[in-house]
Amino acid sequence: MASNETLWLQFVDTVKTIFSTSTLWITTPSFYTLVLLYTILITGGVVGNMLILFMLVRAPALRTPRNVFIANLAISDFCLCLFTMPLTLVEVTYQNWHWGNTPILCRLQLPLQASFILVSSLSIAAIAIDRSTIICYPHWNTLTTRTAMMIAFVIWMVAIVIVSPLSLVKQLFSPAESLLLSELDFSSMVQRYAYKSGANQSAIEQMEVTYHFISRNDLTGEYIFNSTVNLPETLSMGSSASNLLKFQLEFIISEMNLTEPLAPRCLEGSNGGLLQTITLVIILTVQYLVPVITISVANTAIYSRLQDRMYQYTSRTVTEQRKKDVRKMKRTCILLILIGAIFILCWLPITIFNMLQDFTNLSFDDDNQYFTIFALCHLFGMMSACCNPVLYGFLNENFRSEFKWLLSCLSRLRPASGRRQRQSQNAGENRMEQQNSDVVTNIKLINSKEKEQANKL
Repeated sequence: MASNETLWLQFVDTVKTIFSTSTLWITTPSFYTLVLLYTILITGGVVGNMLILFMLVRAPALRTPRNVFIANLAISDFCLCLFTMPLTLVEVTYQNWHWGNTPILCRLQLPLQASFILVSSLSIAAIAIDRSTIICYPHWNTLTTRTAMMIAFVIWMVAIVIVSPLSLVKQLFSPAESLLLSELDFSSMVQRYAYKSGANQSAIEQMEVTYHFISRNDLTGEYIFNSTVNLPETLSMGSSASNLLKFQLEFIISEMNLTEPLAPRCLEGSNGGLLQTITLVIILTVQYLVPVITISVANTAIYSRLQDRMYQYTSRTVTEQRKKDVRKMKRTCILLILIGAIFILCWLPITIFNMLQDFTNLSFDDDNQYFTIFALCHLFGMMSACCNPVLYGFLNENFRSEFKWLLSCLSRLRPASGRRQRQSQNAGENRMEQQNSDVVTNIKLINSKEKEQANKL
């Protein structure tokens, strides 16, 4: 009997461990490493993109039609750093849902993350097309602020439409619902509860009777009413088989007398599978292949055009201005190559990982290996959100001059505070000197009065 009750106690410990808010997918060293890396990227991305947006708002000269795309890119990257990265960090480190009873957030988590990534990638593609148009076809230079804002709006709408099916993939499951989706059969859970000392025997009998009319689908794992058995009226007029078992399993969980509440889990629901695979293929195509092709074609056209101009400049009489123009063109060519290489390299690991996961039998030794590799691939992709403010903002001459102005303002604040500190320090020293001189004067007066009194005596 004692050995049978041990099975119940082991079942209780398993439930406590699985649904605890502190249960990790990964090891402790991996956890702290990922927290450090994500913190660095989140801080750098938020600060960098906020500076870009601040300079766009502050400087009227930067409010050009083409900078609308840079603003759109900065907004999407800011959202990536502020929302996507923390949510992903919690998702890959903790097994359970940490945001309370919020089923809507569970459904929107995946499409929100994907939409920000899509907007960022499509904005980069729009910037590449716009720059190639300016340099290669200057007579087509008719872009207005209104048109640029309409293009930015269309980018957001396209991203939302593409990712909207992902809201049907995941749903929030209570601990009882999650246990019904596990490999452990409901009858095995009832059997373990029967080993509990002081178990409710009438409840056990009712559960066994109920399970007699229910079977489990081998493909989906869902519980359904057995069609070969005539159902009693109490079951046929009730809810679904899964809901009926959920209520009974909630009773078993209540019998565990746990001191801490169990956390829900955000898992793939019955609408996942094929829907998620098709949507992710579309997202990978639009998010990676389309920008890579666009950036490659546009930057190649710009590179060829600049090479022709440099050849024309070098074949003429060399002047200082032409030397400067040639150096500027060379820097632009290097920047174009850098932009394409950084985008491809940043998003290549997570793209390969997702493709292998969807189309091959990708397997890992344990959860720690899977989630650590996924998080590292995701970090490479998120590095793009930190590099974009530098590539499209701080390496731009207009943004760079505005950034220098901001640094000069900050540098002027430091000496001013230093002067105030020195002035207050000097004032304090003057007060001390004045107090010391007053003390000396008082001592002299006291001595002179004592001398006068002595002479009188």
